[in-house]
Amino acid sequence: MYGTENNVTVLVAIGMGFLSFISPCVLPLIPAYVSYMTGLSLEELQAKNKGGKAILRILYGSLAFVLGFSLIFILLGAAASSLGNVLQAQKFWLAKLGGVLIIFFGLHMAGVFKLSFLNFEKKFEVKAKRGGLFTPFLLGLAFSFGWTPCIGPFLGTLMAVAANQETIWQGMVLLAFYSAGLGIPFVLTALALGFFLTSFRVIQRYFRAIEVVGGVVLILVGLAFLFDKMGWFYAIMPGSY
Repeated sequence: MYGTENNVTVLVAIGMGFLSFISPCVLPLIPAYVSYMTGLSLEELQAKNKGGKAILRILYGSLAFVLGFSLIFILLGAAASSLGNVLQAQKFWLAKLGGVLIIFFGLHMAGVFKLSFLNFEKKFEVKAKRGGLFTPFLLGLAFSFGWTPCIGPFLGTLMAVAANQETIWQGMVLLAFYSAGLGIPFVLTALALGFFLTSFRVIQRYFRAIEVVGGVVLILVGLAFLFDKMGWFYAIMPGSY
């Protein structure tokens, strides 16, 4: 189904999902999310000899959380692709506009300037009982609506790319891979929270570098999108020669 350039686009989507995960507005909140969705204290989550029930609760809870935000992201991908199909006759200019917006997102993330409409975080309170799978699922839905300065540029970029896909299915697949890049590290971190908390201070030192790297990636994607050169990424991929 996917050609060379689309395969590269999928890799970019996964990479953007991972950069979203390690961004300063997501990574520090992981312990709180995991504790809330499982009903376990941080001490219980860090225990080396957690019982089987606790491990299953963490696993099922984190998977339900990932399913919640993935559902919304995939639906957003479908919506963006649908809009792109409606504007099929304007796909050329839509791609150019998308490229310019992505470059602006990248400059914002790299700190060249700040876009005020990305400098806020919208939070939704989820009032549900702990312990069941519905609570983390709702929390995942709420998380997906939190338009933050960190995740917003990445999600906005993928929405622009999805709008220029040939089919709605491709847009959904693209956002599914983005969700995987964000969700898989989340599940692994939830299961090994003790190790994460030990390593967090080291990671925290590089938050600014992560933002700059993320901004540069977005700028490169925007330029490739603007000039219809997604093949540039394929040229630098291992094994492309």
